[in-house]
Amino acid sequence: MDNTWGTPYFFASFKHGVDVSIHAATKYIVGHSDVMLGAIVTTEPTFLPIRTMMADLGYAAGPDDIYLALRGLRTMSVRLERHQKNATKVASWLQSRAEVAEVLYPALPRRARPRTLGSATSPAPPACSA
Repeated sequence: MDNTWGTPYFFASFKHGVDVSIHAATKYIVGHSDVMLGAIVTTEPTFLPIRTMMADLGYAAGPDDIYLALRGLRTMSVRLERHQKNATKVASWLQSRAEVAEVLYPALPRRARPRTLGSATSPAPPACSA
């Protein structure tokens, strides 16, 4: 599962049955756009095949990149909480605007919208299962 947007801070993927969780660590984990880094986090049963593939392909992160990622982890909770607070304010404001038909933001309570388009309105797609 790509957990880049959810981050391990907001979405504990293993608690939802995910065996392999990947992250574009540059986005939120590092948080400063001065490192290009990714992370693969696995459950114990899937660790060895992933680790073997990584070793066979020669993927490794440099020590400076890891240092900078650790720097970002120290402030990740503060940055993400502020990010969510600001995003929720913007989404709430948009939801209050008459010219905005619908706001899709997970932190907002869903409001029932009137079915004014008749048969052209399709129901939401089914949720993906892990």
